[in-house]
Amino acid sequence: MVLGVPAGWYFGGGGEQWREGLELRAMCRGAVDTAEVKELFRTRERVRGRDMTSSKSESAHCWVYGEGDPSGFSVDIGPSGEEAAQALRRLGWYDSFTSSNLAVPTGAGWSGVLRVVAKQPVLVMVVPCGAEPLIVSLHSQSLGSPAADDPEQRARFGRIGARVAERASVEWGCGAVSGGRIERIGAEGDGARPTPGTASGTCAGVPGVVQEWPTDGKAPIEVCRAFPSDSADSWYRPLSAFYPPFGTAVRPALGIDPGSSGPGEAERRIWATAACPGGEALYLVQGDKEPNGAFLREALAGFARESAERHGCAEPVLP
Repeated sequence: MVLGVPAGWYFGGGGEQWREGLELRAMCRGAVDTAEVKELFRTRERVRGRDMTSSKSESAHCWVYGEGDPSGFSVDIGPSGEEAAQALRRLGWYDSFTSSNLAVPTGAGWSGVLRVVAKQPVLVMVVPCGAEPLIVSLHSQSLGSPAADDPEQRARFGRIGARVAERASVEWGCGAVSGGRIERIGAEGDGARPTPGTASGTCAGVPGVVQEWPTDGKAPIEVCRAFPSDSADSWYRPLSAFYPPFGTAVRPALGIDPGSSGPGEAERRIWATAACPGGEALYLVQGDKEPNGAFLREALAGFARESAERHGCAEPVLP
C-alpha cells in the first residue's frame, strides 16, 4: 500500500514553516487541542508550533512548545516502514543494553504505550492503515516532572496523542479509528508483586517472584520483570513482547539479523516468535544463561504463551 502525504499538510520554504496560535491546529493534522496543550505546559501564554515536514517524505513532523518556555514536544507521524524503528529508539530500545525499558499501555481502546525516562515522557501509538499501519509518536523535551510524575498530566499527554492518531487516520486515508478518553496511564511505581504463581497481569504464566503491570490486548509492547531467586530484591530479568509492526523492527536494535525470522538465541538473549494479525510478534528474555538458563526458558515460555493469547496470536514458537 502506497501512502501519500495528506494534501492539507503545509510545506513552507525548505520544508519548514513557523506557525502559532490557532494555526497550530491545522499544522498538526488539526488534532492538537490548544487548551489541553496549555494545561500540559501549565501556561496561559500562546502555544506555538513549527512544521518540519519534507515534501519528499510520506511522514510528517512538527514541534509544539509554549510561548517563552523551552518546554515542548515533537509529533512524528508516518508509515511503520519509516517510523517503527525510530519510535523504538524514542522509547529507548536502541541497543541490546537498553531493551529492559518499561512501557505502560495507554489503554482506553488505543494501541499505544507511554514510557518516562529522565522526566521525559514518550508516547507511541499504532494506527491501523491497510497493509502498513501508521506510527504516531509524541516525544517531550524539557517538560520535566509535570508530565512525568503527575498522573493527570500523563493522561493529558495521552489524550493529545490520541487526538493526533485519530486525525492522522483520516488524513492518510486509513479510515476512522477511535478509542475512549484516556483518563489514566500507569507508571513504573504501579508495578505489582503478586504472590509467586498468581500473576495475572503482564507476568501471567511466569513462575516465581515477578513485578508486573496491567495488561491490555491492544498494547503493542508489554514488559514483565522476573526474579530468578525468591527475593524481589535480587536483580530482575526483563521479559518484553513486541507486536506488529515492532516484532520485526526491534530485531536490529537487539543485535538480531533484521532479515531473519522465527525464534533464536544469542549471548544473554533468548527470543520466541508468534504469528499474529499484521505480522510476527517477538518475545524476549535477557540475562545470563548460566546458571539461570532453565529459569529463563521457563519464564519466556509462560510469558509468551499468555501474552500471545491476549493479543489473538498463534501459539508461540520457542528455540
